[in-house]
Amino acid sequence: MDNISEINCNAETLCLTGPVQSFGAYMRLDTDSYVITHVSENVQEILNISPDTLLGVSVNQIAWFPYDMLFALGQNLRERVHVFEYKINDGLYNLQLFRSSGGVNIEIESLFEPTAPNWLPASQTQHFGSNTGAREEREYYDQLVNLLKSILPFFRVLLYKFSESWDGEVVAEASEDGSQIYNKLSFPASDIPAAVRSLYFENSSRYINDTLAENIAIRTATGVMPDLTHSVLRSVSPVHLQYLSNMNVRTSFSIPLMIKGKLWGLISCHSPVPVNIDMRDRMDAERLVKSFCAVFSVFNAGKNLKWLRGIDEKVAGIKNRLKETIKENFPQQLLSVLEAQYDCTAVYVRCHEHEAWHGPAEWRSFVRLFDREMHETGSEPLIHTSNIALFHNQPVSRTAPFRGVIAIRGIVPEDGVRCYILRRAAVQVNKWAGNPYRKIKIDAVTKILTPERSFKKWSETKGDSAEPWSEYDVLFAQKIRLMLIAEMKEGTI
Repeated sequence: MDNISEINCNAETLCLTGPVQSFGAYMRLDTDSYVITHVSENVQEILNISPDTLLGVSVNQIAWFPYDMLFALGQNLRERVHVFEYKINDGLYNLQLFRSSGGVNIEIESLFEPTAPNWLPASQTQHFGSNTGAREEREYYDQLVNLLKSILPFFRVLLYKFSESWDGEVVAEASEDGSQIYNKLSFPASDIPAAVRSLYFENSSRYINDTLAENIAIRTATGVMPDLTHSVLRSVSPVHLQYLSNMNVRTSFSIPLMIKGKLWGLISCHSPVPVNIDMRDRMDAERLVKSFCAVFSVFNAGKNLKWLRGIDEKVAGIKNRLKETIKENFPQQLLSVLEAQYDCTAVYVRCHEHEAWHGPAEWRSFVRLFDREMHETGSEPLIHTSNIALFHNQPVSRTAPFRGVIAIRGIVPEDGVRCYILRRAAVQVNKWAGNPYRKIKIDAVTKILTPERSFKKWSETKGDSAEPWSEYDVLFAQKIRLMLIAEMKEGTI
């Protein structure tokens, strides 16, 4: 199901949707000719200017054109500039310019009443300063959603965290009535497919003003629809509109959480009634989320540093003990160290022609075959997975009786040390927002997939994966590998 859904959604040309949302007016400037090549039909309604007076016209003939903004706009894709309360004829508007492929997207919005004037500086100081006092991840999560809920006029604010497989879990929730209907529930990766996730790298947020509002057509002087990859007004996929409708959402505002250059999660704000969020408030919310990401990154770095110091001390002690071990007994001594460190079912260590094993006797032959398969397929020097059958889709890996694997390899020479820490599959209960295995339905008229209709909690019991390894488990394995490399170079093993 997930693969078909994702293929369908990826196939949609999300950045070439044609129309735009109705809460703003759109124009596109060709940067070679400095001619307006595209204009949305609603410029008459919003600016009281006929589209005919703009389309195909050089900007030199437009008295109110924001030249200063154009000159300030960077040359790289994704660059944007904005100005608040910009005067066009007799009105004041908020403007944004986006550097796009071959042109500049110009978006003009009417002013809306600010939700909480000047809230950003005080909020950042109070909640995301250098010392917030928070000690646990959940405290950070709750601070962020509660703060955004207190400032923005949304009924519900969710913090959604992605997993390695791009499934996601709601890890914090704040709502107007205090209800927690999504917290700790998971959503399949197909709900936010790759094509959609990629757009969060291009844009600082996504604002859907009203899911029931009519889209606005764009007039073109070129016969080609504009690229709206870098745009706020870009219209919404019919699949996503139906998805939001099923969640009883009329207005949606989402902000990506970027940590270490990766899409770590999303803030998702929902309202069951249409709400107008001024551009200034949306940008302030974006900055607040960026501030959260910076502080949370420092928190994680501090946590990892504390772990690393403890691990370094532990590994130094291990190194001293192993140095006193004769080479023939080295595999057994290292196995004892790993077995004591990890909550696991089995450990296998091989050093040159010597090996050591602790675990179910029937697994041992599989592990030797697995070691050979890993060597022949040129796997990464350090891998960690809770399901080796999916991670390493090879014959032995698919049929192995174990599922969780930390493999420490790639230690020169090729017949040097390698270690495998193994876990058997464990029963796990996943709580989903709706059935992730729902039957696919395709609309008979539009030929578009019908998204999830129910988001009621749906529990699934599975036993095909092991308990996942912790960050600490992986850091310890990395340090053990570095120690082994150093010992091999010194010739002590």
